[in-house]
Amino acid sequence: MRRVLIIAPDFVPSSYPPALRNRFFILHLKSMGWEPAVLTVEPSYLGHATDPLMNEMLPHDLEIRRTKAFSLGWTRKIGIGDLGIRSYCHLLREARKLCREKKPDLIFISGPPWYTLLIGAQIKREFHIPYVMDYIDPWVTSYGIKVSPFKKRYWAEALARQLDPIAVRNADAIVSVSDGINQMLKNFYPDHAHKFAAVIPYGIEPPDFDFAMKHPSPNTYFVSGENVRHFCYVGVIWKELYPVLDVFFSAMQALKQDHPNEFSSTRWHFIGTSYAPDAPPQALPIAKKYGVEEVVSEIPERVSYPNAINLLLQTDVILALGSPDPTYTASKIFPCILAKKPILALFHERNSAVRFLENSGTGQAITFSDSVSLGQKKNAVKERIREYIAKTNFAVRVDEKVFEEYSAKSMTKKLVAVFESAIKNRL
Repeated sequence: MRRVLIIAPDFVPSSYPPALRNRFFILHLKSMGWEPAVLTVEPSYLGHATDPLMNEMLPHDLEIRRTKAFSLGWTRKIGIGDLGIRSYCHLLREARKLCREKKPDLIFISGPPWYTLLIGAQIKREFHIPYVMDYIDPWVTSYGIKVSPFKKRYWAEALARQLDPIAVRNADAIVSVSDGINQMLKNFYPDHAHKFAAVIPYGIEPPDFDFAMKHPSPNTYFVSGENVRHFCYVGVIWKELYPVLDVFFSAMQALKQDHPNEFSSTRWHFIGTSYAPDAPPQALPIAKKYGVEEVVSEIPERVSYPNAINLLLQTDVILALGSPDPTYTASKIFPCILAKKPILALFHERNSAVRFLENSGTGQAITFSDSVSLGQKKNAVKERIREYIAKTNFAVRVDEKVFEEYSAKSMTKKLVAVFESAIKNRL
């Protein structure tokens, strides 16, 4: 059996996307001939809340090596919060030790945090072990970004333009979560386009829902069956999503003006909307701008993965929103589908979530495009809300074949094919 060392600074018991993505792969790698070991950071150094229950969702025989990192309380004083920077030296030192002791056949690293990708290049130079990179999000977003040099983002982007090519140049293969990101990176790196081996979306892991239902967490956000319709959005809200929220809340404003009784029969819950601790509300200020805040509540604090699943199972309708950027991949769309609830979705027509929803039979997203503006969709959103207010049966029949096509196991099978190719054609 081959051995793969997964370097993942943010890992279980974290519920952040990189932790969940690597866990999905780890659940199935061993059955496909690859023994995984994980190099990660001690939870106390992550800088965000974790859920110990997540540890029970890992294989019991998984080898995990955890390191320290520079304290976030100290590094923030000099303007550094990135986990990849804070843990780089610790992870590199431990990776060297593991490579001497365990002699892995391959290294696998997801980004963000992106600085960790450079460990792959360093280890390859020293131990001649091939490595595969996984872009959850691209490190370099533009080669001509117009940002003031007085902004932190300017220098972060400038540094990314210097360091990302090093990771790409030395990688043996590269995967990403979406066609949009894959094509963007190929355009950035035409000389290395052949390395972009596969698009591997987040997968579906149905047993996670069985686990969450066996370990229910108390719902302190809303009570089902209050003679109102509960609509729930679980996940981060970022600035690029604000234009979508503008259209969404303007549709609610129109509903309030035209059908006040229907409007008052709804409750809208936005939960876990920020990664930052003690962050202010993201959705509520926009709701206030349109005068609909009386039916809107928001809890910015992140919730754990099992807790998020329980919230999706208890709401009447799931709210799923995507940014105007078509390359954005809504990883949380798969848990939404598995919840088997109606989904009120608003996405760019080229977003992969649109295809996932249609193929699963869960529903049809309201879409906009480069030529059809978001503003033109206000009435469609309003009418879709009215449909769900009138709805009496909230059970959704999902095409079970989609579970197989988009399962974490199927996604891992694609990743293993990349591993085998990287070993065979190592640079």
